[in-house]
Amino acid sequence: YAVRYLGWTDGQASLVLTLLPVSLILFALPAGIISEKIGRRKAIKIGLFIIIGVSFTIYFFQQMIVVAILLAIGGAAWGMVNINSITVIWQLAPEGKVGSYTGVYYTFSQLAAILSPVVMGFIVDLIGILRNAPNDPANYAVLFPYVLIWMVIALSFMSLVRRGEVVLERETLQEYQNKFGSDD
Repeated sequence: YAVRYLGWTDGQASLVLTLLPVSLILFALPAGIISEKIGRRKAIKIGLFIIIGVSFTIYFFQQMIVVAILLAIGGAAWGMVNINSITVIWQLAPEGKVGSYTGVYYTFSQLAAILSPVVMGFIVDLIGILRNAPNDPANYAVLFPYVLIWMVIALSFMSLVRRGEVVLERETLQEYQNKFGSDD
C-alpha cells in the first residue's frame, strides 16, 4: 500500500508501519489500567471505534507524518482491543474450559492473521482485473476500507457480548484487600 499506492520507499514504509506495533506495546499497560477503570468490554469497544475512525481518516491522507500519527493512534487503539480480548474470553469460559476457550481464541486469531492478507491480495487483484488495470497502484486504495469493514463487524459482534468483566466475590475481594491493602 505505502510503496505502490502512496509512492513511498521500502524504508519509509517499513519505518512508518513499525509505529503501529510499537505504539501497541507502549500502550499495553495503559490499556490494561484503563480497562480496570472503565471495564474491559467498554475498552475494547472504544478501541474498535478509534480503529474505525483511523481506518476511515487514513484513506484520505498520503502525507507521511499524518499516516504515521494515525498508525500510532491505531496501534494504541489495537492495544485496547488486543490486551483486553483474552481476559474477556477467560471470564466467559466455564470452569475447567479456560484452556479450550484460549485455544479457540488463538486459533481464530491466527487464522485471521493468515487468511486476511490472502483475501486482501485477492481483492486487490480482482479490482485490477475488473478495472482492466492489474498493475495500477490505485487498486491498493481498498486496504483501509477493507480494515474498516472488518472493524465494524468486530464492533457488531462485540456489542453482543454481555459478560466478561472480572467479578470478584466478596470473600475474594476481602482476602485481596487484607493481603495487599485496601488501596490496590
